[in-house]
Amino acid sequence: GQRWAGHVFLLLGLVELFLSGAEGQHCGSLGQVNVCREDCGSCGAAPCCTLEWELQGTTPDEFTRLVLELLQNGGSDGLYKLEGHVPNYEDWNVDIADEYPKKIQVVHTPPQFAADEFALSEGRFDEITLSIYLVPPASSRVVAFSETKRHSAIFQCDGGTNYSGLFSLISGITQVPGFRERTLYGCREKDFGIIPQRAIDLALAS
Repeated sequence: GQRWAGHVFLLLGLVELFLSGAEGQHCGSLGQVNVCREDCGSCGAAPCCTLEWELQGTTPDEFTRLVLELLQNGGSDGLYKLEGHVPNYEDWNVDIADEYPKKIQVVHTPPQFAADEFALSEGRFDEITLSIYLVPPASSRVVAFSETKRHSAIFQCDGGTNYSGLFSLISGITQVPGFRERTLYGCREKDFGIIPQRAIDLALAS
């Protein structure tokens, strides 16, 4: 009985430690834990996230240029790879040199999977498409879509990587004065101020 009680106190201590360290990471905060925006198969069997960004005072050409500059060095975490634009393209039907919407395609490997041999062997990455529209006279509307590409049912839930990959991408463009965001599909917000149970379970399992 004494040993069992010791395990209980240890478990409670770990939960308390996690929650104290999670201050500022509750859902709805800038530092929210990724699973606050977890998606589990909204796009058929694949997790995905579709956001809309309104960029006042930033034209599509300006935003496109800033995205391409950011991606030259792999983006904010070095794990973004430009896929859908080359300077002198021939094979892409839709690209930034075409009419609106301008499109940019990106592959992002979430940091937690970048050194995971199993995840890499299963092709676990998030594929991002940015569709950039002109809002006259000189602003933009961006539809940002991210979908997990994987060949295993173990990755049916994304742990929030589709949302965090999109948010990190636009947050890394510091020259954008500000933007308004709304969720169009998938990656729904959890109740404000909570720490999801799944976040606690993952912390205890690590």
